[in-house]
Amino acid sequence: MKIPISNRKITEEFARKLNNSCGKDLLFVIFGDLEVDSRYAERSLACSEDTLFTFDAEGEMILGIPFDSLSDVSAKRMYGNTVLRATVDGERRILYRCSYVAATFVDLAVGFISASLSGEETEGKLGALEDAFEKEFSVCPKCGRTLPAPGVECMHCAGRRVVIKKFWKYVRPQLPKMIMTLILSLLSTALCLVPSYMTKTLLDDVMPTANEDQSRALELLLTVIAVLIGTYIAIALVNSFRNYLLRVAGNNMVAQLKTDVYHQAQYLPMKFYDKTSTGAVINRINSDCATLQSFILKSS
Repeated sequence: MKIPISNRKITEEFARKLNNSCGKDLLFVIFGDLEVDSRYAERSLACSEDTLFTFDAEGEMILGIPFDSLSDVSAKRMYGNTVLRATVDGERRILYRCSYVAATFVDLAVGFISASLSGEETEGKLGALEDAFEKEFSVCPKCGRTLPAPGVECMHCAGRRVVIKKFWKYVRPQLPKMIMTLILSLLSTALCLVPSYMTKTLLDDVMPTANEDQSRALELLLTVIAVLIGTYIAIALVNSFRNYLLRVAGNNMVAQLKTDVYHQAQYLPMKFYDKTSTGAVINRINSDCATLQSFILKSS
């Protein structure tokens, strides 16, 4: 069974219930939030190839009118709501009412019905509805941000636990390297304290004894110089190895992320690639991966 296109996600069970209720295979369903008498209630407008239907929140049919019985179909935006009007058997009636949330979809539904009544091709009208529904799913209903793909979860509205859980999948294999870089960072910080201690030794021990015992002072001075040179070499080696581990961990995470994106891209519909240029996809992947890698390098 084909699930009709809609401005909300429809389960196969609910789609079957709608089709059984009206006895037709529906092409699209528009969910609204008002009754015809302006009271708040979930109501939906749907169309098959030759009939207009309205349903309640439970999926039970309220009315079904064949297109042949309709004429002068129009949508009019009122104060705070939109109504779909039509002449049914010589009587002008309001068939459906909704708020501005679904007003654009009602306008497109009127275009579909009018095209069907005039004998025009309806595939273009149905395609316009499908594009409008897809655009609806491309915007987060909570925060209004554009989603990376229609219907996916908004990362801005998702809880931190969800984001961390998804990110942990890539961090976990590199965790030993990340722990090692943390240890090396602590070691590098500790080594940076040695020059300060050597400066204290130079001022407190070497310089006061220079006049009394020059050989002893020279021995201490050479020791301080050797320790400083060794310390700076050790700091350079520790930082180099730390940066190497960070780079390897970041590259491995980015490689795994790009692999997952590549596998996911194999299952995207061709319509996605018709509407999205290859350059835009590659640029988005590269920029996001570069941001992730930069975050890893700066985090430790």
